Amino acid sequence: SRRALLELLEIRGIRFDPEVFPSWADSCSVREALAALPGLRSPLAVVHVSAGTKAKRWPESHFGELVHRLLRELVGTVIVVGDSADAPRGRQLARATGNVIDWTGRLTLMQLAALLDESDLFVGADSGPAHVAAACGVPSVVLFSGTNRSDCWRPIGSRVHVVRSPTPCSPCHLKACPVSGHPCMSNILPWEVVEAARQIMPQSHKRRLFLQRPMFVVPPVGGNCRTG
Repeated sequence: SRRALLELLEIRGIRFDPEVFPSWADSCSVREALAALPGLRSPLAVVHVSAGTKAKRWPESHFGELVHRLLRELVGTVIVVGDSADAPRGRQLARATGNVIDWTGRLTLMQLAALLDESDLFVGADSGPAHVAAACGVPSVVLFSGTNRSDCWRPIGSRVHVVRSPTPCSPCHLKACPVSGHPCMSNILPWEVVEAARQIMPQSHKRRLFLQRPMFVVPPVGGNCRTG
């Protein structure tokens, strides 16, 4: 967001609450794909394992521990998302832990929004998917690097919890961290992320009627989804 520009004009107190509306076809295809997953359990968490620049990315080892903790303490299934370049990381997480589904490189932006509409939790770094999750209203834990100011650039929403580790070099506005160990991200620990998720997740998770009976029929390409 660019709220900082408004502050320079002494315009304050204005809320911008973006919303995202996936098409019926996107929602339909995602629900069918979820219904086809064996052993899908609620609550459902979506974990985005990438970011636009290296400086904003969380360590791979942290994601592995995070997924283990989430499944042990809070959620029933984790779906890993990202683009095609994130596929090796997604496959590794899915192989290492049960109830982890690798959907990296599989979803369009609007299909991701449709998936988030069906989810109980989103976890990811400061990135486009984090803003989509906030716009969908899903409880979101966003891992913020020291590259910029979170008060200017954080996703907007009452169910968004930003986690960051302050460093003296922030904000650096760099695409790659020159500091050994990348402390602004590596010092965000998995247990902190899980505790943040615990604070914002609702006590009851979403009812997934499409897992109880066939609700949708996906027609051939070019057709229209219909209820069944």
